[in-house]
Amino acid sequence: MSACRVAGRSVQVGLLMLVGCVAACADYPRMDVNVDDLGRHRLGQLVAKTWMLSEERLQARVQQEATSTGTACLASVACLESFGFNDCIKTASGIRCNYVGDVLAVVVKPKGIRVPHRIRVSIDIQTAQDRPVVVNVGKSGSI
Repeated sequence: MSACRVAGRSVQVGLLMLVGCVAACADYPRMDVNVDDLGRHRLGQLVAKTWMLSEERLQARVQQEATSTGTACLASVACLESFGFNDCIKTASGIRCNYVGDVLAVVVKPKGIRVPHRIRVSIDIQTAQDRPVVVNVGKSGSI
């Protein structure tokens, strides 16, 4: 038997095992998640990867990512908006921006029953020249 025939049989066996596993697990619940509405900017991509974290951990990740842009960016409305924040307001004491994004999740239960859920992620950032960056994160909705 040639090496090609042996390799071909290995691939066939592997595919059959994969199909069998998928068929065996078809009745178990699963979750389909759509994070497209979070945005393609840096903040949206960060939230897309970390939205399941607790509010405190998500807040720490956003603060870490925002401060890594440098102090010049934190003092610029245009830079914060390109990072992903919107509704920025420049005041005498600094800048305040908001971000709101929705995660759409559908839990697929046995027998194909689909249960939709929406989780809204709200982030508020406040920057000031002589003070540390303040980030607040809130999530509403649940799975």
